[in-house]
Amino acid sequence: MVYEVRSVRNLATLVEQVAPRDRDEWETRQPVLVRRGSPRRDVWEQVSRSRANQLWMVVGMFDRAVQHPSMPERTRTRGMDQLFTWAALAAFWELAVPGELRARAEDRGKRLPVASQRMVRDCLAILARLVVPERRVRLPKLPQASARAVTRPEQEQELLHYLLRLAADGPAGGFVWQQRQADARVRALAVAGVAVDTRSRVSELAAIRMSDLGEGLKWVRVQRRPQNSSHLPVVVEELRLSRATREALGRWLEVRDRLVAGLEGGRVEALWVRVAPYPLRTGEPAGLPLSDQVLREAYSRGVRSLNSVMAGEVGWEPLPASLESLRRAVTPVEEERVAQVPVGQPGRPRRASGAGSSHGTEGRYVHGGCRCVECCEAAAHARRSRRRERAGA
Repeated sequence: MVYEVRSVRNLATLVEQVAPRDRDEWETRQPVLVRRGSPRRDVWEQVSRSRANQLWMVVGMFDRAVQHPSMPERTRTRGMDQLFTWAALAAFWELAVPGELRARAEDRGKRLPVASQRMVRDCLAILARLVVPERRVRLPKLPQASARAVTRPEQEQELLHYLLRLAADGPAGGFVWQQRQADARVRALAVAGVAVDTRSRVSELAAIRMSDLGEGLKWVRVQRRPQNSSHLPVVVEELRLSRATREALGRWLEVRDRLVAGLEGGRVEALWVRVAPYPLRTGEPAGLPLSDQVLREAYSRGVRSLNSVMAGEVGWEPLPASLESLRRAVTPVEEERVAQVPVGQPGRPRRASGAGSSHGTEGRYVHGGCRCVECCEAAAHARRSRRRERAGA
């Protein structure tokens, strides 16, 4: 692609060095500096393919932004360093957030989600370190996230009891679709039970394998991958399962064995599998591993059904139809962390630090993976305090 403005053209030349479009040059790409709070922890890393695509997307946004009259004139007449002055970045952000810099004309005017804004801001930070490494660049601020709804232990117990009754009711007849509905109810119960006991993200639930289940289904092994903490080691936790969850998992494993029995091409290791061929047009059979999206939808269907049945009951509060709400609950139900061991590090399992931390603490942010407003603020405050202490030392 040819960029008309010199500043954007030079920026594209620089990005080509760290994220080459030519596949033959990908392995020889230059690393970029990744800041981790202090100069001693900063490292040089090569960008991933997904990040490379995002960087090129931001270059295209700059190409469209410099054509707009709200951008400073010097961004069109001078070097690429003028793209990273506060005046230029502020004008760029005012255009990017409302969706005025989208690539497709039909999408212009569609506001960028907060996740996309965060991605663009991260790319701006990388580009700024490439273009003006000696200068501290002021970046736009992201909107403060609002607190998400969480569940109470009483609501979670009611959810499990309801799903238990629902899963116990088999199909009225012998039709295939009725059997699939019954299998889906059993799966939804097991997913909800594991989510309540482990407080796992959807991606963490989908990553559970058969080998992660403990003897007698008394515990399950979960790999924690905290968001925005790629510098931290992956942590494996073994978490105890409640009686209701063990019963739900036992029922699901019976269904799962039947679904995967007829598959060819090797054993399926994933715990959660499809109960029906999907998508039908491709002919993919039941028993294949389940995606994050289908897991999320299975839980949401069960919660919507529960809220409909319990509507009008004295003291009933509708449950939020999101697996994320279970992970953010304040008081876990029958949860006990057995062990927490960084992946690839030998030694005796140690007890999880921060496992019992309440909301609004750094331990809950790092080890519990909580991203509520209070935990984010506590973690940010702790990082600032450590930086001040190191600077004072």
